Amino acid sequence: MLARMLRYLLPLIALAGCKGDARLPGALPTTAEAARPEAARPETSTSRRFAEAGTITPGAQAVVVRPDSSVVAVGGRTPKSPWQARPDVWLFDPRTSAWRAGPPLGIARNDLTALVLADGALLVFGGTHEDREVAIVERLDAGATSWKRVAPMPAPAHYLAAVVLPSGSVFAATGQRGYDCVANAWLYDPAKDHWATVTPALEGRIGADMVLDGSGSPVVLGGDCQGVRDVRGATSMKYDIAHDAWSEGTLSVALGAAHMGVLALGDGTTLVAGGLGVGAAATSTVAILDANGKTWKPVAAMLSPRMAVTLARVGGGSILAYGGTDDPADLHVELYDVRTQRWFRGPELPAARHHETHAVSLRDGRVLVVAGFDAMTEIYSGQTWLYGQESRNRSE
Repeated sequence: MLARMLRYLLPLIALAGCKGDARLPGALPTTAEAARPEAARPETSTSRRFAEAGTITPGAQAVVVRPDSSVVAVGGRTPKSPWQARPDVWLFDPRTSAWRAGPPLGIARNDLTALVLADGALLVFGGTHEDREVAIVERLDAGATSWKRVAPMPAPAHYLAAVVLPSGSVFAATGQRGYDCVANAWLYDPAKDHWATVTPALEGRIGADMVLDGSGSPVVLGGDCQGVRDVRGATSMKYDIAHDAWSEGTLSVALGAAHMGVLALGDGTTLVAGGLGVGAAATSTVAILDANGKTWKPVAAMLSPRMAVTLARVGGGSILAYGGTDDPADLHVELYDVRTQRWFRGPELPAARHHETHAVSLRDGRVLVVAGFDAMTEIYSGQTWLYGQESRNRSE
C-alpha cells in the first residue's frame, strides 16, 4: 500500500515544488521563446453535455481499443477508498458515444496491464490484489460474456510494460515486486497459452512504457524506481527477439526520464514529451525516438512544462496534450501540428485532468478521454469538447 501511495504522490510533490524546465541540446523554442501568434491565440471552443453517454466507475486501470474501434475501460477504484480496486469493465461504442457495463474481471486488481490480442480478445495480467502482486492472467474472447483464466505469468509483478508483437505474441518486461524494481522479461504465446522466460532487461524500471520500433522489436522507454529518478530512464532499452538480447539507446539526460508522455506515431517512430527532468523538475522537452529505437531527435518544446502528460492523435495529423502541469486545476490543452512542428493552445478541458488519465484516438478522428481518479469522460472533436456526466458507484 505504501509503495503504491508513494508512486502516485511523489510526482505531485515534485510538481508542487519544481517549475523548472530541462531541455535537449538543440531543442526548438521553449515557452518563453514561443511568443508567436499561433501559440498565444486561444482557439474558440464550446462545451455541451450529451445525455447518451453512460457512467463508468472511477479510476480505470487501463483503456484499450479493439479492432472494431470499440473502447474498453478495465478496472476501477472505490471512490471512498481510492486504493481499493474494483473488477469493473466498461465498453464504449463510438457510434453512439455511449458506455455500457461489460463482464467484470474475475478478481479486482490495481496496477494491472491490459492488451488487445490480434484476434480481438482482451488479455489482463499482473497487478496487485489485496496489496499482493498476482501472476493471474485473464482472457475475454470477442463476443464472450465472461473472463476465463489462462496460464499464469512465471512470477507475479505489477506496473509491467508490455506490447503485442507482429507475430501475435505478447512481450512483457520490467515492473515492480514488493519494494523492488524488477527486470524480468517474458514472451506469451496466446495460441499455445504458454509463457516463456527470456533474458531480463538491462535494468528494472517501474511504470515504463513499451512501443514497437520500425522493425517490430519491443522498446522500453522511461520509468523509475520507487519514485527516484534514474537518469538511465531517459535511455531506451531494445529487445532483439531473434537473439534474445537487449541493447541500450543513446542517453539524453535532459529528456524527462520518469512520468513522460509517450505516443507511437505509426511509422516506427515514437514521440516522447515532458516528464521529470534534471533536478526532478517538470520539463517541456519533446523528442522523437527514431525507427531503430535508439536515437533521439529534439523537436519543438511544449508551451508548458508537464509531467505525466497524456498524448493522443487527433484527426488531421495533430497531437493532443493535456494534464501534468504544476497546477492541478489546469484546463489548458496544447496541440502539436506535425506538419509545421509547432505547438499552439487548444480548447480548454471541461474539467481538469492532472494525473492518471487515459486518452484513445477513435477511428473518426475524435479523442476519448477517460479520467483516472474521477469518472468524467470527454470526447474531443475539433473545436468542441463533449463530456459525460460524473458517475456514482452504483454498488454503494
